[in-house]
This record gives sequence, C-alpha cells and structure tokens, in this order.
Amino acid sequence: MAKMNKLLFSFVCLLVFISYSPKKNSTTKIFCENELQLLGSFENLTHLNLEIDGLRRNKKSKLDNIFQTEGSFISYKINHRINQSRFVLKMHSTDLSKSIEIPPPFNPHKNWIHIYLKKSDTVLFKGEEVSLDSIAIKVSDWYQKLTPNRYKLVNIALYWDQNSDIQMLNHLTTETINGYLDFVNTFSIQNFRQPLCSLSTENIDSLSKSIPFQLRTDFFGSEKLNRWDFIPLESLPK
Repeated sequence: MAKMNKLLFSFVCLLVFISYSPKKNSTTKIFCENELQLLGSFENLTHLNLEIDGLRRNKKSKLDNIFQTEGSFISYKINHRINQSRFVLKMHSTDLSKSIEIPPPFNPHKNWIHIYLKKSDTVLFKGEEVSLDSIAIKVSDWYQKLTPNRYKLVNIALYWDQNSDIQMLNHLTTETINGYLDFVNTFSIQNFRQPLCSLSTENIDSLSKSIPFQLRTDFFGSEKLNRWDFIPLESLPK
C-alpha cells in the first residue's frame, strides 16, 4: 500500500509539473475568430511584417511603395503582439507629406478619436491628458455617445513621437483595440441577444459595415520641411 501511495504521489507531482511547465512556442489565443474578422485579420491586404512602432521608423521603405501603387490613402495589415500571442491587424494611412501647407496637429473630423502618445510618455485622448489604462473605457464611451448612423464615421487616429516608449505604444494599441471590441460586444448583446464571439457570419458581416474598425496613423509634411513626420503641439489650443 505504501508503495502504491508513493507511486500515486509521484504521478500527481508529474502532472502538476507538466501543467505548470512553460511550453516552447506556446501562445494564448486572445481573440475569437469573429473579433479577428472585425479587426481585419483575414482581409486580402498587403501585409507588412512589422509592428506598429515600425511604421514611422520604416515608413519610407515599407509604406512608400504602397502609396505609389495605391494612391495617397492606403489600407494594409501589420502584426500586433499581446503577451506571447501575435495576430494581424488592419491599419489605414494617408500620405500628406507632399502638402504645401503645414497641417493642423489634429484632424478636425468631429467623429474621430485622436490619441497621441507624447515623448514624455503621457497620453492625450482628444486633447485631454489621460492615463494609459483608461483608453479602452474612453474609446468605448465615445462610441456610446454617438448615434448608430455615426459609428461608421469613427476613425481612431493614433500618433506617437519617434522617441515614445515602444512598450507603452504597444499597450496603447491594445487598449484601443479592447475599447472598440468592448463596445461592439455590448452592441451585439443589445441587438442580437448574443455576445460577439457567438454571432453568425452574416451578423459579423453586418457589424463590419455598420461599426467598422478603422485604426489609422497618417503622415504629414511638406517639401519645404523635408517630409517631416507627425509633430503635434505639446498642448492643444483651447
């Protein structure tokens, strides 16, 4: 009996060890298929093998070819990482680097969400300094304030200084995604009586048109200013 108990104890210990041992190349699935569908992961777009912080560092080599082929407004896909999980994310950009006038630091479209990570690692949400961890709630709340016919007008314009902390930028992007998905899930429960991840393909297609995920970062400048990148004001005018 003692030998049996010892063997049983050894077996239980082995199971515990296996359960808690890190698995090589393992990833945790963060989003369901329907969420990835809304984020544009499966769309037939040019896929740039870089993450969001690389867009400004590699803009000339990575994006200029797409701008030259498709025009000044482009849609494409990049990689995004949350912990050990990596997925593909749709982005939009406009190239205004040939503009002869200095553009305003923030686009005046009233339905847009402007988020700016400053080089001091503080975050401006529509001109208001906020904490990074509040972004998801603020994005979701912004959609809540709009009438349904305006959901499709929302663009989430994300900007950052080249010296901004990369980990903070990645966290900011994740918060933005979570805010959008939180709102769409609430909308799904209210209108379809089902959470987002349980919806049919037909309903997901409907949501992608009525509440599209439109994350973007744009490039501004002029020939006289040697194609300068996005340089918003440190503080916005009242």
